[in-house]
Amino acid sequence: MNEENKNYETILLERLEGKIDAIIEGQKVTDTKVDLLVEDMDEVKARLTNIESEVKEVNTKLDKKANEEVVGNHEKRLIKLENAVLARA
Repeated sequence: MNEENKNYETILLERLEGKIDAIIEGQKVTDTKVDLLVEDMDEVKARLTNIESEVKEVNTKLDKKANEEVVGNHEKRLIKLENAVLARA
């Protein structure tokens, strides 16, 4: 009976070792996938930062263009007013 218990324990230990090995392998795969996700997220962050910079640049250009248009419109109005005043004089 004692020999049977040892054989049974040996079989149980071998099964347990196999399961532990499978868990370790699964953990390695998970770690690899997490590392890849972190790399992807870093790339996404970098791209978002670039996009944010580009949007700010476009907004600045649009604001500048809008300001130039407003100034141009005011200049035209002033010239018309000056001409009207000069015409009355």
